[in-house]
Amino acid sequence: IYKTGAATGLPLSGAEFGLYQTEDCCGPPVATATTDSNGICTFAQLDTSQRYWVREITPPEHYIFSGTIYPLDFSKGEDIRLEIQNTRAPVTLEVTKQDENGQPLAGAEFKLTEDLEGLYVQGTGITGSDGRLTFHDLMPNRSYYLWETKAPEGYQLLADPVKFQTDLQNGGSLVRLTVPNQLT
Repeated sequence: IYKTGAATGLPLSGAEFGLYQTEDCCGPPVATATTDSNGICTFAQLDTSQRYWVREITPPEHYIFSGTIYPLDFSKGEDIRLEIQNTRAPVTLEVTKQDENGQPLAGAEFKLTEDLEGLYVQGTGITGSDGRLTFHDLMPNRSYYLWETKAPEGYQLLADPVKFQTDLQNGGSLVRLTVPNQLT
């Protein structure tokens, strides 16, 4: 099995696959294998008179699980090579707006863009009573800019956007930003 990222075509490590003798892939697998740094895992020395099916058990970190079941047909007497792709999991941004004492601030208005000019708006929103605002479905491994468009009453508007990266190398699909405010 050769595992790659759908968007990049690059090999993906850490995907675990199960080998089953039932078409619905229920019950314990006959064997399991995990892709290495080259995106490859192998099931060797199989009884080619048997029918087998392969299904992903665990996707690579930060990728969406694929429940696709792949039949293996050895009737031609050849090795079987499967290339299976995964799609990156979308990223969620959680913004927390706070005063200088760390208390939540409601009513701060923001826009989220992919450019420093602020033209390509990905979303807008207002912080709630808990000081939080959430943006969903961001792309992983991209730069974004968070612009405060209206400060809470009695507070200064941020002069510059907050640049952040949706770099998920350290785990999770959630990016948290805390944005402090100063009194006017």
